[in-house]
Amino acid sequence: MADNEEVRVRLLLDEDVPAASRLATALGERGLLASTVDELRSSVFAGARRISDSDVCREAARIPTVLVTLNVRDYADPAFVADNVIRHGLAIVIVRVPKSESKRLQRSYAVHDIVHRHAHRIVALYKEKPVSVSATRRGFRRYSLAAAGSVKSSAFVHETG
Repeated sequence: MADNEEVRVRLLLDEDVPAASRLATALGERGLLASTVDELRSSVFAGARRISDSDVCREAARIPTVLVTLNVRDYADPAFVADNVIRHGLAIVIVRVPKSESKRLQRSYAVHDIVHRHAHRIVALYKEKPVSVSATRRGFRRYSLAAAGSVKSSAFVHETG
């Protein structure tokens, strides 16, 4: 592929993203490539009821992908990040919903709003991989993945527009 060719990046929506199929469809209507971990499981791990986060990371690395998740427990864990995010060279976005919107219906709306609001910037993160950010309505908080696999929060990066 020539340097000037545009790379088509997939947004892979993790299992914990509410109404992920509906969000993937809406992102597709905006011209973005989006799929869900359920679709990945059906196509790559046929018959499996669940797949591990490590398997998701390994498969996500096969084509240009940014993984969108709500799973702070794993994707902010230094050991998991070293073994999966850094090792596979991934771009991860952890969506952070305000506590005031943590009820089921509000949470779904908030997640969809945050992903839609930042969709093109999320896709652009692929060029910075490995990278891990948390996303809120206001912007991104980038995590440094450098220090031997340790994860440290960097300054809040407020991005608008």
